[in-house]
Amino acid sequence: MIQVRYADGERECLGVVEYKLFVGSLNKQAPIKEVEEIFSKYGQVEDVYLMHDEKKQSPGCGFVKYSHKIWLWQLLMHLMEFTQLTAARATCVNI
Repeated sequence: MIQVRYADGERECLGVVEYKLFVGSLNKQAPIKEVEEIFSKYGQVEDVYLMHDEKKQSPGCGFVKYSHKIWLWQLLMHLMEFTQLTAARATCVNI
C-alpha cells in the first residue's frame, strides 16, 4: 500500500506555499510518468520527484506536487474515505 502524507519543508518556512505530498512504499522501478498518472486522477500534478541514492537506485519514495490545494485535498479526502472503508471491512471480518 502506498503511503501518503503532507510534505512540509524549508520552502514553506520561507513563506513559499506548495501543495506537496510525500509518497512512500512506491514500486522501486516505477517511472515518474506512472506515478504522475496515478496522482493526476485527483488534479493537475505540477511535479513528481522520485528519490534516488548515489547508485541511482530508488528507495521507493518521493514527492508529488499539485498546482492547487483543492486537488491535494481531493486526494486526501479520497484516501481518508478509502481508509475508513478498509478499516470498516477489517472490523467486520474480525468480529
